[in-house]
Amino acid sequence: MFSYFRLKLMLLSWLISPLLFAQDSGCAGVPGFIEKFGFNLQTTAISTDETNVVGLCLVDVTKRYTYAQKPFQHETWDDAGYLATIVRNRDGSCYVIPVPVVNNLKNPALLQNIIYKVDGQTGVMRKHIELPAGDKNISQNPYGLLGLTNDCDNNFFYAASVYHSDRANERGVIYSLDINTKEIIDKIENIDAMGLQVWRNNGIKKLLIGKARSSDVYSVEISPNGKFVGQPKLEFTVNNLGPRGDDRVRKFKIDPSSGDLLVFGTEFYFNLIAPSKDQSSTYRFRYDNKNQAWKFVGIEKSAY
Repeated sequence: MFSYFRLKLMLLSWLISPLLFAQDSGCAGVPGFIEKFGFNLQTTAISTDETNVVGLCLVDVTKRYTYAQKPFQHETWDDAGYLATIVRNRDGSCYVIPVPVVNNLKNPALLQNIIYKVDGQTGVMRKHIELPAGDKNISQNPYGLLGLTNDCDNNFFYAASVYHSDRANERGVIYSLDINTKEIIDKIENIDAMGLQVWRNNGIKKLLIGKARSSDVYSVEISPNGKFVGQPKLEFTVNNLGPRGDDRVRKFKIDPSSGDLLVFGTEFYFNLIAPSKDQSSTYRFRYDNKNQAWKFVGIEKSAY
């Protein structure tokens, strides 16, 4: 049986292993606010996935939390409602995006295109970058930002938004951002995406893109100045793989021991449903340099 303690150990790994944030090893600093708030670095995880908790929290894996006794939250950590991806930079600051869960009561649909920053030292969360928003068809799409990742070589972040899309129209945007100056460096329009990951091979840097409307994974080359080179090209697909056969890729992770790409798939149809991570699947892919192609290795039980 899947134990509570095992679940907490997984959450702990989110803190001590930067790769589980879909980042490169050595890129993510440890937030100073963890010790500032009186927590032990060895037994504390940063989580956006605790039951009955809205927003970000610190989880002590040695404790069992209840509805009455919840994990620690700074007073600002629920200001944006439910949160998803956590990306840390070298100084330990955490960047997060809001993603609604079940309904929009905590996540107003017109406020879903904002990247928030949790200061690595003070722990205070504030709006950091407000991406183009405005009117939208809320009845057909309650979402905004769905993906966020960074490039460890510089200050560039990449964000995927479906804010202006609806059931019939793919109007998503992938942004290249300077996280310090808050400048939009470049963008690719009319593409709905979820999972994002910077990947390097043979001296070429690419952004891997998990599509939100299909099971396909695309890539686009990125230049040293953060601009996109050319248009996205198909890399591989998870179509007809796994128990559902039509998963969307919501996250990537590079396996530090093998260099394989772990692809986390889940169902997604632009509607608000109760999330069930037990139904997610992890697909392992390996890049064949000789044939310049990805090879599907197998399916593993997902820990997320």
